Amino acid sequence: MNKTQELARFLLGKSGSLDFIEPAPSLVSSDSRELRRRILELSAKEAWKLGVSKSTLHDLRKNARSDRSFKVYKKVRKKLIEVKSLGMEKLAVTHKLNEERKRRFLDSMPETIRMILTEYLPGKPLD
Repeated sequence: MNKTQELARFLLGKSGSLDFIEPAPSLVSSDSRELRRRILELSAKEAWKLGVSKSTLHDLRKNARSDRSFKVYKKVRKKLIEVKSLGMEKLAVTHKLNEERKRRFLDSMPETIRMILTEYLPGKPLD
């Protein structure tokens, strides 16, 4: 029996006792100081890379600035926490992969094509 029904039964005199203690409500907040800080530090470019839209970021920032509790949807929270845990490590790995791809591309290019490209792209070394 839920608490509303229990209160109604008590008010109608059908029940002699009223107990609002059991079961105790579980009040779990989906926002924390760390998450609020992360939201406020997040740049628009970073948010875009994470897949968080500008409007979502705007709403998150507005809520994070207030003192009130707010809900962060699970998908968005996961994106924010994932990047926080990976930090700059993920960006460094991505940068290294891009550099390696570029190097392999240039290494696979025949010498004649390199010479032609250097003629048409002065000041832009291909090495």
